[in-house]
Amino acid sequence: MNGEQLCYMHGFVHRSLFIVQSVTIDRLTLLVAITHQFSLIILSFCLQTDFFLCSFTFGFGRKIEL
Repeated sequence: MNGEQLCYMHGFVHRSLFIVQSVTIDRLTLLVAITHQFSLIILSFCLQTDFFLCSFTFGFGRKIEL
């Protein structure tokens, strides 16, 4: 999942939360908090994965040149 997909999913979740107006404010706040926490976990995982793949690719490229 890239950054663009993550942003799209995040926006979709927020729109869904606004549509559901029968939910109490407390539950809505809790749901938003959980959603943000989950998004941050996904984002940090994606960044770590991208960094690892970039490092591996560059390292592998250098070995081929040598």
